[in-house]
Amino acid sequence: MIIFASVLIPITLLAIFIFFRTSPINVNKKKTRITNAIILGIAVVGCIVASFYSYFTTGRSVDSAWWPVLAFFSSIIVFTLILVVGGAYRNFFHYK
Repeated sequence: MIIFASVLIPITLLAIFIFFRTSPINVNKKKTRITNAIILGIAVVGCIVASFYSYFTTGRSVDSAWWPVLAFFSSIIVFTLILVVGGAYRNFFHYK
């Protein structure tokens, strides 16, 4: 678990850094901020859904003590994937 966290956390921080540093330059700043806010909102909702899923599948089983750990790892994976896909959409499709 420690190795998994020590790999996932830097990848997530790198995804956050790349997401905000690669915003389109020659586009209206207000449109870019709105798009970024929508993508971040979707990422947060995805984390909440992943946490609820972990709770409802693991929280009531024999391994109920592990659901917060599983919720954390699934949330960080979902957050990173949504940022990567949303950033790619924003840069390659949305403003073309």
